[in-house]
Amino acid sequence: MVRKKITKLSKDDTPMVRRSAAKCIPIISKHIEASFGKEFLLPMTQALLEDQNDSVKIYAVMSSLEVAKIVDDSKLLRDTIIPAF
Repeated sequence: MVRKKITKLSKDDTPMVRRSAAKCIPIISKHIEASFGKEFLLPMTQALLEDQNDSVKIYAVMSSLEVAKIVDDSKLLRDTIIPAF
């Protein structure tokens, strides 16, 4: 249920809402398993890193560090997160 809501917020039309979703990623990442990090947080973070709004991107960059700790798959991170930087 939380995953659906945060995913919906991360795709909202309002940049302020997407920015808030990006801020929540580190908090969520502390409470989920690695498998959910790969299938849930990583794609959401990648989309937020490619956002048109700079403030959303800034929070997504900060959140990507926590996602990287959970995913712990360097090849996958190189293919998804690093190109956005």
